[in-house]
Amino acid sequence: MSVPTALSLGRSGELHVMSEFLFRGYNVATTQIDVGHDLIAIQDIVRVGLRGEDGSIPYERLWPIQVKTTSKQKRKGSDYVARYGLQLDLLYMDRSPDVTYFFLTRFSDGWGEPIIIPRSLLCESHKQGSLGNQDTTRKKIELRFRHRAGRVRCFEQDLTPYINDWGVWPELETEDKRLRWSKEVSVET
Repeated sequence: MSVPTALSLGRSGELHVMSEFLFRGYNVATTQIDVGHDLIAIQDIVRVGLRGEDGSIPYERLWPIQVKTTSKQKRKGSDYVARYGLQLDLLYMDRSPDVTYFFLTRFSDGWGEPIIIPRSLLCESHKQGSLGNQDTTRKKIELRFRHRAGRVRCFEQDLTPYINDWGVWPELETEDKRLRWSKEVSVET
């Protein structure tokens, strides 16, 4: 297997996250200018069929998503270390809605489970000194996630609760999903 370039690896990570959002019933789009997030996940109220008590269509919900992807050639059982770089200015940029980080590892035989963490939690942990090495010359921090026996740690921070944590985005019951499961419709692209 050839080693992907940094651009193709990063883009494949974004597409992997996008496909999971789509499967869960959300709309998702890429940003054309990188302002600290790669994707925008959208709870498409019309598609889901939600309506207010008065019959009005409520506002859509948006979530900015930043995807960080790294690769490892071989797995040694379930233990490995994954490294990611974060820009300090983006980590400390408070905004609403807040950015959620997806940390992905691509192995030669497939994807590892994502670590899904809100920016605010990463920022607070970094302020307390329990997350990341700071490279002041490049204004970045390096995160080293140690995956061991089903647990994940980054320095002193236990990140195990964030493994594959899609709690903010449960699968939505959409009309196309109801059709797909009830009639076993095959989708051609």
